[in-house]
Amino acid sequence: PDNPDALHLLGVIAHQVGKNEIAVHLFDKALAVKPDYAEALSNRGNALRALGRHAEALTSYDRALAMKPDYAEAFYNRGNALHALKRHDEALASYDQALAIRPDYAEALCNGGLALQTLRRYDEALASYDRALAIRPGYAGALYNRGLALQALGRHAEALASYDRALLLEPDVAEALSDRGNSLHELKRYAAALASYDRALALRPDSAGTLYNRGNVLHELKRFAEALASYDRALAIEPGHAEVLSNRGNTLHELKRFAEALASYDRALAIRPGYVEALSNRGNILHVLRRYDEALASYDRALAIRPDYAEALSNRGNALHELNRYAEALASYDKALSIKPDYDQALSNRGAALHELKRYDEALASYDRALSIRPDYAEAFCNRGKVLMAQSRLEEALTSYRKALTLKPDFGVAHSNIIFVLDLIEGCGVKQQQEERRQWYDSHGRKYAQSIRTYGNVVSGERKLRIGYVSADFRRHAASFAFAPIIRLHDRAAFEVVCYSGVEPEDEDDVTAGLRQSAETWSSTLNVSDDNLAEQIRRDRIDILLDLSAHMAGNRLLVFARKPAPVQITAWGYPNGTGLPTIDYLFADPVVVPYEERGLFAEEVIDLPCFLCYEPPEYLPEVAPLPAQSGRPFTFGCISRIEKISDGALRAWGRILAELPGAGLLVKGMALDDPEHRRRFIGRLGAAGIGEERVRLIGQTSHAGLLKTFHEIDLALDPFPHGGAIGTFEALWMGVPVVTLRGATFMSRISASILSASGMHGWIAGSEEDYVHIAVQASRDLGSLARTRAELRSRLARTIFGNARGYTQAVESAYRDKWRQWCENK
Repeated sequence: PDNPDALHLLGVIAHQVGKNEIAVHLFDKALAVKPDYAEALSNRGNALRALGRHAEALTSYDRALAMKPDYAEAFYNRGNALHALKRHDEALASYDQALAIRPDYAEALCNGGLALQTLRRYDEALASYDRALAIRPGYAGALYNRGLALQALGRHAEALASYDRALLLEPDVAEALSDRGNSLHELKRYAAALASYDRALALRPDSAGTLYNRGNVLHELKRFAEALASYDRALAIEPGHAEVLSNRGNTLHELKRFAEALASYDRALAIRPGYVEALSNRGNILHVLRRYDEALASYDRALAIRPDYAEALSNRGNALHELNRYAEALASYDKALSIKPDYDQALSNRGAALHELKRYDEALASYDRALSIRPDYAEAFCNRGKVLMAQSRLEEALTSYRKALTLKPDFGVAHSNIIFVLDLIEGCGVKQQQEERRQWYDSHGRKYAQSIRTYGNVVSGERKLRIGYVSADFRRHAASFAFAPIIRLHDRAAFEVVCYSGVEPEDEDDVTAGLRQSAETWSSTLNVSDDNLAEQIRRDRIDILLDLSAHMAGNRLLVFARKPAPVQITAWGYPNGTGLPTIDYLFADPVVVPYEERGLFAEEVIDLPCFLCYEPPEYLPEVAPLPAQSGRPFTFGCISRIEKISDGALRAWGRILAELPGAGLLVKGMALDDPEHRRRFIGRLGAAGIGEERVRLIGQTSHAGLLKTFHEIDLALDPFPHGGAIGTFEALWMGVPVVTLRGATFMSRISASILSASGMHGWIAGSEEDYVHIAVQASRDLGSLARTRAELRSRLARTIFGNARGYTQAVESAYRDKWRQWCENK
């Protein structure tokens, strides 16, 4: 009973079979008989360590070493206890003492490597593992740990090779399979990573860490529903895993389940309040939810913890941008770039802020820097195109948009921008414009044709109809002057109005309020997916659905591609057709779309008396006397987006001014606030023979200020090939006739349509020569021009487009006719 060696041996066996409490008891009995038994003290430490009693184990190893100072195994095990106690420097010293006694001690080299790795001394750790493997080439543990060190050094391919060697020796080690998956993830071999995680989970299904990593790789594979399920399995095992909750929020973000994503980030932050990534991503969700001030606060919380967090600084800039605080946004992007100079996303977003600040050349330089870092950055090419458009560099803009679309074929916004710029480029005809629209539908909309279903609308030609209007411009916007009176003046006995609004809350104004009051139902489309909006329109039993945006910003054409209403029409907002065969009709007139061209449009053309209506604002100034009759030089004027003013138009203006040496030119456009753009435009004027001394350039003003600018203009010159629309109405209501060149495209005939409906056919030119002649002759008959100016407003009030109620009745008649036709076909 008192044999110390037998007691010691029994303790070793008990430890080996996991009976560690019994092992400690047996070692203590041996030591009671033989107090200086170093081996028993060391093995007692091993049993205590297995029980998690590391401090007691350390004492036991120290007692053993006091008895036997050259006991390499005791130094090694002592190192293991210190490592468990997170006393890594001391652990490393203990491993080194074991190695000083026994240089070929492979286990001490391996665990010494782990201590070095914990101390972030990865190169030294790697050297230690390599020494261990030189002694024992088949040491699977050293190969596995070596993989961890290589992974920490970013040498993922080598790490993968090390894990594979370890797994050849010991195939069923779940941790090695899981970490192998991590290396494959870093190497972007996502499918292989997923297979490795699944093998690990087959061995150890309760590994929250592996389930978390598996969720990450499923996220990368865009298998978001599966990623979410993997995160949820991890949380069932480890509910307090903050990283899982944060990444789960990212996946919910992708699934557009924004409220749930926000809740997931908040749960992560309740566990770890200083989790900067979760704070930043939480800000991103609040941004999507348009809670920009809250998003800003979340980014600021992250930056208070980590001031050099470039991603949070860039995202903070995005929130400031949405709040129209562009200078502050720019400062935030610049700070992000001072930390991370090659941050392509921050450079691109910086370009957007500079664009808003009208610092166009700097914006281009920022986009170009982003593209030098990431040549396949489609969004940067698209935004770069917008700047080039603002600078009237239309061919360059077109090239940039096409590059964006080549890189990202499903980039519908870039494709819409191509359509927009083709409407401005000289020499681009109706056939090419409409073909590009058809290609847009083929690339982005046709795939939704399969979702078109039968309708539950009551088939009755004479019943009250539900008319749905879809727009992001239910606010004080040029387009709203055309469609707002129709919405307001509908016959409520025959028509019920539903508005689907994409207006941001901060952009809502008095026009928004008036339209909301006029509609029986008002629904925000912000954060509503195309699928969900289409389903909502179906549930609302809309009979006729109006698109008021076409390819303009904020359009919902992909909803119209799903055809949620029996009859769909595009009108007024951007009226040159959409290319969608699922939109049945286009409101126009025979001037803008001659009969011989109608086969080129995807929609059937419905003629209205004039394709546009216009209701002037309540602050419309009085008509002023003709400026030239007060002795001032005769002033031609153009108030327009500068990109509409082609070199051909400038050439015609140059010819006009050449015939009238005393006349001047006033041009107003917001792009002229940018000094570089102003300089470039003056250069273009000079190339057309128009001296700077003869030109007055005005930048952005309030809308009331814009209207008052007509007090200084004797005769308006319509740009071409993209003429005016609402701008033409504004000139006429201010008593200023407009000379227009009726061209070969829809957008070049809008002013001709308006002038025709006004009975002002003599102001419509059929050629550039005619355009110049009309302008010159009008300037030489001031009496006639003054009489026209004085009577123009009363003349417009007698037109169909000046009578909003009569125009609305014409629209309602078209609605009723097309609804009856649908019922008959049904």
